[in-house]
Amino acid sequence: MKTLWYRLLTGVLLLVWLVVIFRFSAQPATESGAVSGSVSFHVVSAFNELFHMDRTEEELFVYAEEIEYTVRKLAHVTEYAVLGMLSSACILGYKKWSGRVAAGVFLFAACYAATDEIHQLYVPGREGSPVDVCIDSLGILLGIGFFYLVLKFAESIAKKRAIK
Repeated sequence: MKTLWYRLLTGVLLLVWLVVIFRFSAQPATESGAVSGSVSFHVVSAFNELFHMDRTEEELFVYAEEIEYTVRKLAHVTEYAVLGMLSSACILGYKKWSGRVAAGVFLFAACYAATDEIHQLYVPGREGSPVDVCIDSLGILLGIGFFYLVLKFAESIAKKRAIK
């Protein structure tokens, strides 16, 4: 079991992240589209500069439109990977890590993803999508997996230090 400060910090971080996800989902379609369009444009602009492609601004806008869907879905994966990691860290303050604990973390986060898609049904221009719940769930699994790898790495370092 972790200290009270660990529990408090991870709980607050998890709560803040749940609010961040909710706020992203509460954006009307026009606002959400503008954000993902801007991110897509920055990505293609960075590639243009990095690889000296010398594309015009109009060409960059076309390429940005082409990758916007992918950028949106990667944003889903990323925000839910963070949720998977934070949920895992939070529960570690109360339970020893196990497969059952990981399954519980996944279930919690996947239920949040589903309710988030239901929430989007009530946001102007947005829609809830079972496909997005699946994409979010992939992110959750990646986050839990990354957390597990970091946990095992930290445990191996602690064991090596204990031996010395």
